[in-house]
Amino acid sequence: TSFEVLARLKGPGVSGISPSVFVPIAEESSLIDMLGLSVLRYAFRTLAEHPEELRGISLNVNVSIQQLLRGSLVDRARELSRDFGVEPDRIALEVTESQWLEADSPAREALLRLREAGFRLALDDFGAGYTSLNHLLTIPFDEVKIDRSFIAQLISGSRGRALCEVAWAMASACGMPAVAEGVETPQQAQA
Repeated sequence: TSFEVLARLKGPGVSGISPSVFVPIAEESSLIDMLGLSVLRYAFRTLAEHPEELRGISLNVNVSIQQLLRGSLVDRARELSRDFGVEPDRIALEVTESQWLEADSPAREALLRLREAGFRLALDDFGAGYTSLNHLLTIPFDEVKIDRSFIAQLISGSRGRALCEVAWAMASACGMPAVAEGVETPQQAQA
């Protein structure tokens, strides 16, 4: 039903640099806006160039809190949708839990404006960081992505399974699908 568009940094003589390394550097140096827009542009272009192959498929794109705080993301995302002729609801913007999403924050307001523009919203890495169930009440997320650390414990521990079940139940009660991140074994998929 959907794919996540992920950035990978490669170069001559470099096999790959993990996003956990280059994304924080991009955020600190203000290059995150350029990187984030590049990935978003790629998602729109992919959907526009493959209308038959990707019919009914949406793409998820990670959005940095720094992009949301600067405020230009909303207008740029709308422009890309218009320029490529792709409806915004074909793109789900993923945001990681953060204290920056609190009431009256510019990041929260940007998310609400993106939702009003037709983009779907996903709460990424649910349960792994700054967790506030208030986000599920005050921001109209379309899906919750349960952090891979819980999925890794799904088979080996009753606590991991219990926390996954609670997250799925909360998402379901709120009318949102829950996505299990990092399913790597047949046993995890079965569970």
